[in-house]
Amino acid sequence: MRRRRTRTYDAPGNPPPFPDRLGLEWVVVFLCGCALYAATCAPDVLEGDAGAFQFRAVQFPSSDVKDTVALVNRHLVYLAIAKAFTWLPIGNPAYCVNLVSSCFGAMALANVFVIVRILTASRWAAAIGALSVALGHTFWMHAAVAECLTLCAAFLTAELLVLTVFARTGKGIWFISLGLINGLAISNHMMAALGTPVYALLAIVWWQRGRLRASSILGFAVTLLAGAGIYLSLVIQTMIRTGEVIGVVVSATTGNWPAANLNVGASMILRVLGYVALQYPTLLCILGIVALWAKPLYSRDILARWALVGVLGVHFVFAARYPVPDQFAFFVPFYAAFGVMIGLGARDVIRRWRPVRWVCLVLAIAPVGVYFSLPALARRFAPELFTGDVYFCEPYAAYCDPYVHFLRPWQCGNDGPRRHAEAVFDALPPDAVLVADFVSGTSLSYLQAVEGERPDVTLTFSHRPFPIATFLRASGSPPPPRWTRPVYAVGDKGRYVPPPLDRGFRFVREGVLYRVDTPERWPNVAPR
Repeated sequence: MRRRRTRTYDAPGNPPPFPDRLGLEWVVVFLCGCALYAATCAPDVLEGDAGAFQFRAVQFPSSDVKDTVALVNRHLVYLAIAKAFTWLPIGNPAYCVNLVSSCFGAMALANVFVIVRILTASRWAAAIGALSVALGHTFWMHAAVAECLTLCAAFLTAELLVLTVFARTGKGIWFISLGLINGLAISNHMMAALGTPVYALLAIVWWQRGRLRASSILGFAVTLLAGAGIYLSLVIQTMIRTGEVIGVVVSATTGNWPAANLNVGASMILRVLGYVALQYPTLLCILGIVALWAKPLYSRDILARWALVGVLGVHFVFAARYPVPDQFAFFVPFYAAFGVMIGLGARDVIRRWRPVRWVCLVLAIAPVGVYFSLPALARRFAPELFTGDVYFCEPYAAYCDPYVHFLRPWQCGNDGPRRHAEAVFDALPPDAVLVADFVSGTSLSYLQAVEGERPDVTLTFSHRPFPIATFLRASGSPPPPRWTRPVYAVGDKGRYVPPPLDRGFRFVREGVLYRVDTPERWPNVAPR
């Protein structure tokens, strides 16, 4: 009769072994993730933040930031790595920058897989946890475009990985490494600082229990400052250059948006639930809730698991009440870390009902089919879903279907920004002035600065006041002043019209653009 093997909890000084071939499994998952995201990433220049990352990566290390308010958007670590990718001999530089997000998205998946393997010893649970991240809408979308958030996810999951290894081994070098990774993550994006208090509290608990030496805590602090020093040095340089302190600190920590927003209402809750449902359309996220009550595989994993819960909590709260147009994007690091919880929940369910592993695997893969059909369903039942969307360039809707663009995470067919930008440049007369919003203006800037398109065109952005006096021809009265150069705008309302062009100027449609005519009665539009 076969003797039944029982699992015992580890005793102090006798740490359990790690699963075999962890390094090989990490590499396999990483390569699979790279293949998925590289095959589905955007092939060319993009709009909005993604287009800005492409433009700034090519220009790096030169800076186009003229004011301290924009300091928070530097993302030095991401831009330095993206700059190296632009030297790859594949495609154009914009495509190479998109590949950066693909690689770091794949790295996050590999980290999630290995963390779950260590905590559960189950490849099934690890695969389900990693797939829940890989094929989720928001994570997949940001792994397919130029964005620093997949690097945030890669850093966060790396932090959780070394924390898990330290919990098992008790070797201080792993906790010191946690400080370095967290510091570098802060230099990439200040959102990484959300986890720092959790790690500090954990260090105090482990020190009180004799699991962590004071020298390791000191090493954690030193390496944290060393990693974050890349960003801190930029903050100090800006303070010296501008003579401001409070303004620079606010810019470097919160930027323009109300990061301390505490308003919680029904609309916010419903919006957040919608974001989560889009990432987990098969409700696989329920397994993450199950993991809260699951018994750890080893007693040493208890604190590491609660540290994971703490990090998830602060990231979720931050993203849920961060009122920016692309709010859904800030859940990307949370989704990556939550994949570990889904894996832990899957292990507990599979251990009780082994055949359920196939059901969980199907639920992890099924979102692909949902995203195929979602644009058609949304267009039929919610025809005005993207009407007036502030994060989509309305004028190039003819070149890029917003339902497909937003509801299908893969971006391999997204050539709308280039086609729109080329159409705009083709429509402009010689020596024209063009007013563009930030979303469409980034692709226009890229084509002009990187590829040399239409150097005769002066491009200005609508989020800044239009320099009206620069382009006016002085004259008596009558007639009123007229433009010295033809002035055009991408749109004719809202965010496309900067002051003072919103006070009596006429916008006349000409193809893909609007010609801006000076008003007939000039006194009505005197500068504010």
